[in-house]
Amino acid sequence: MSTVAAPEISYFEAYSDVDGEEKMKARYFTYRIPEGLVAGVRMTVHFTVDGTPKEVWPFLKDFNAWQNSSGYYYSGVIGELEGKSFRLTDDADDLDGPHQYQVAKVLDEYVIVLFQPIGESNDVGGNWTIGQGGVSPGFHIVGCDEFDGRTYVTFHMEHASLMASGEAADAMTEEEATVPWEGLTMAARAKWRDGFIPTLRQLVADARRNA
Repeated sequence: MSTVAAPEISYFEAYSDVDGEEKMKARYFTYRIPEGLVAGVRMTVHFTVDGTPKEVWPFLKDFNAWQNSSGYYYSGVIGELEGKSFRLTDDADDLDGPHQYQVAKVLDEYVIVLFQPIGESNDVGGNWTIGQGGVSPGFHIVGCDEFDGRTYVTFHMEHASLMASGEAADAMTEEEATVPWEGLTMAARAKWRDGFIPTLRQLVADARRNA
């Protein structure tokens, strides 16, 4: 039985931030396939929330609850969509467009697995259009667990796109292929640090105080 060798991946550091119990890391990557040169970004976000997973999960599974105020809108409650798809956009009036994501698996109070099938455009989600498309735009895992009465949350996220094909791919350097990803990567860094994380923590804190 023959096997296809995995492509050789090159990585380029974007940032690595540690601020107490908040840790964020991003690396650009590239690899070559017969169709051309692929590039993208892999991001990890890790943080804690005061409260148990039972207290945190109702908010964590509903990305709208803690991401709308930072300009991300989802067409459904992610943690209730196993086996279904959804749309991510930066426009609250644009939720009826094509869905970019599928919810592959949900384990309540533990894990959400998201997959982005190859689409007809280069939309990687959130109205970010990068490269030519042609490959899966991403794969994402959300996990949480309890230690000493607190919830530790980790997001592993990948976005990718074919950046050039044919002779253009041969002429493009790996560093050039990663440049179009800088806007999304740095915008995500700010959204997590200044919006997503503090908003989620505040929602859980308010719910615990009012319980």
